[in-house]
Amino acid sequence: MAHRRRLTVFCSRVMPTVRLTKSDVGRIILLQVGDDVILELDENPSTGYSWDLEAPGEATLRPLSTVFRSQPAVPPGAGGMRQFRFVATALGQTALTLKLWREWEGDPSIIKRFSITVEVRR
Repeated sequence: MAHRRRLTVFCSRVMPTVRLTKSDVGRIILLQVGDDVILELDENPSTGYSWDLEAPGEATLRPLSTVFRSQPAVPPGAGGMRQFRFVATALGQTALTLKLWREWEGDPSIIKRFSITVEVRR
């Protein structure tokens, strides 16, 4: 009895990482399901202001993480970069909006917004 060998070939697309900054405000960002998105915005938490999701775009994007990265070799209290990471999870279009604010002071403390439109296609 001859044994048959099965060869399985996986065809996969490398999931790209889309990097966004403050210069992308107002843009329409085209993604595919599975794409990673990294958004970096200037922040100085020592002022009490921090970036937070206002309209997270959860219909098509899932937030994965957020981290603050201080600039190397700068004095305490200096600013840095807030990094948000998302993954495109479903087809559709949604707004991704963030606000720079003092959370304990509420919406009147918002001093800046970042907003893009995300469209996830096949």
